[in-house]
Amino acid sequence: MNVTTHRGEIRNIGALTQKADGTKYIRFEIGVPRRKYEGCDYIDVTAYEKTAEKIATVGVGTMVSVVGRLLVSTERLPDGTRRKNVEITAQEVEF
Repeated sequence: MNVTTHRGEIRNIGALTQKADGTKYIRFEIGVPRRKYEGCDYIDVTAYEKTAEKIATVGVGTMVSVVGRLLVSTERLPDGTRRKNVEITAQEVEF
């Protein structure tokens, strides 16, 4: 089972975009506070269709709860090192 839930503040919001097949999506970033440490973890989130349309109407600083699927990918950089990317594909977003 791949389900993750995070609550944080929207830090960046991209533009509402449409794929060639007509699917609407938006990418945004949330800042999730660490419990016993200072600072936040910044997590990229992608939302689709009606959820994406809702996100497009809110502003930076809005507190949200995101439930979704964790997507981890690896890319090789030009210098040969590898970098992991972690992203949430949102299934639900609550304000």
